[in-house]
Amino acid sequence: MLLSAGDLGVTERYLRQIIADAERRLERLDRASLKWAELKTDAIKSYDLLGRMAFDAGKYREALAEFDKVLDADPLARAVRSEAVRAHLALNELEPAAKHVETLLDAHRQDPDNLVLLAGIRLQLGQAQESARLYEEALQVRNDAPTRYRLAAALLVERKLTEALAQYRAALDLSPGYPPAANDLAWVLATHPNAQFRDGQRAVALARAACKASNRKDPNFLSTLAVALAETGEFQEAIEVCREAIAAAASLPDKSGAKLVPTIESRIALFQQGKPHRDPALAEMQ
Repeated sequence: MLLSAGDLGVTERYLRQIIADAERRLERLDRASLKWAELKTDAIKSYDLLGRMAFDAGKYREALAEFDKVLDADPLARAVRSEAVRAHLALNELEPAAKHVETLLDAHRQDPDNLVLLAGIRLQLGQAQESARLYEEALQVRNDAPTRYRLAAALLVERKLTEALAQYRAALDLSPGYPPAANDLAWVLATHPNAQFRDGQRAVALARAACKASNRKDPNFLSTLAVALAETGEFQEAIEVCREAIAAAASLPDKSGAKLVPTIESRIALFQQGKPHRDPALAEMQ
């Protein structure tokens, strides 16, 4: 529903009038009557529309107030509960969002999207073990590369590197060249301090595939390619790719790449000395 700014105000007043009229009339009617049910439905629909309008306007707290009215009247309104999840996440309110997703799953456990959503929220809350369990449950319903990749991320938080690597490879088996999995697997193969985990040539191949898939516009993928090249002794090309990564970071529209530049520049200095990069965070992972 596309409305101009002027139309939004008119629409909101109209919906609130419907609600007010319905509530006044509800007080005078027998609640067991069909008419009461019709009026209740009108009010619920209006609360829902007001909530969606508030959400689209970035007024997430107002949206939640309207969604709560719908859910009080109809706890089984799945679409509205999903909208409430979105609003809580927009406010970074993870626990309330998780509770709504759990309610959705209570009614339909075999929903892979909500299982994955809850797993992601649990991971953000620092509950990596529960997150991994939920991802595994989701995979029993839908075995796909993105979920395998996310499971790997949860396993890494648990410091279970070998299991995470298996999930990266499983993701690539399901979707050859899947860029996030290719990139993260390449990073480990290029930078792990323990030589038994490293495979520079494989890392370069994976990183090149990820960069190609992103049209060489992702600074993180380019940075991984640079460290993979350095692992194989191709330091000059690694330096050139680092500079390409810096340019890509600077061109990101939200300027989020600015924080990457100092790290990439430090790697250029390392590569100029003929030294590969090692990721100390991986040192204690097996």
